[in-house]
Amino acid sequence: MSVSSPDVRVLVVDRDPRVRAALCQLLASEQGLAVCGEAADAAGALGQLAAHPAETMLVDPLLPAAAEGLPVLHAAVSAGMRVVVLTADRSLRASARRLGVTAALDKDGDHDQLLAAVRGHPDPGG
Repeated sequence: MSVSSPDVRVLVVDRDPRVRAALCQLLASEQGLAVCGEAADAAGALGQLAAHPAETMLVDPLLPAAAEGLPVLHAAVSAGMRVVVLTADRSLRASARRLGVTAALDKDGDHDQLLAAVRGHPDPGG
């Protein structure tokens, strides 16, 4: 008798509802991953963090107000969450790495790399 491992609960944060929907669909199609919440801005992300504990936050820090993203990353990293940044902005990826995120990936990157990072594998991009 095999015991399956519990799902990794993921909070998806992106300002674009189409991107959030696509990411949620990708994650839901993967065994062992479960979307526990989603948000479009910092207030929503922080509220979801409090309401729905997650192991991983998948986030594009380019949120509606310019200054919102990095404080959300800091809060999640400080809470001990696995944080995967997914953004086309190279300077934001660098800033996120300095904050100690698990991975900082290009939004146009490979799905397998994204899924590995969400599951907690180190960022191969450094």
